[in-house]
Amino acid sequence: MIKHIVTVFAAVSFLALVSAHGDQTEQTLLAKDAAIKGEVQYFTQGDYIYGWAGVGSSTSWKLNGFEAGNYDVTIVYSLQGERAKRQFNISCGSDTKKITSLMPTGGWNTFKSKSLGSIKISKSDTIFSVTAVEIPPTGYLMNLQKVTFKKAL
Repeated sequence: MIKHIVTVFAAVSFLALVSAHGDQTEQTLLAKDAAIKGEVQYFTQGDYIYGWAGVGSSTSWKLNGFEAGNYDVTIVYSLQGERAKRQFNISCGSDTKKITSLMPTGGWNTFKSKSLGSIKISKSDTIFSVTAVEIPPTGYLMNLQKVTFKKAL
């Protein structure tokens, strides 16, 4: 009898653990799905956004199926050269974050992940954008492969 109760308790504990992790919503925005504006292009062979040379140039995605709430945002990007002033904004609705630190990744084809903090999504159908604010005179902002959103707990 005690063995049966322990087994049932362990099964219930496991289900609670799965449920807690199952509530975390993670969604990824791919470069190929972005709307592009300004001096920026999509590179089909590498599946990333590149040539980001103009201040004000942007990429945006329509967010479908997102629940309202706070999301941790991570990008997968590449950057060649030395650290220089590169600034961009990420925005969703009225929530805008200025990102001021991008480290070189070791080359234009070496992609790495970078957490950008959290952003608030207020409704399911809204636009998320990445907009160049400052770019070095002889460089580019970055190559952007994807953006991942993970619902903050």
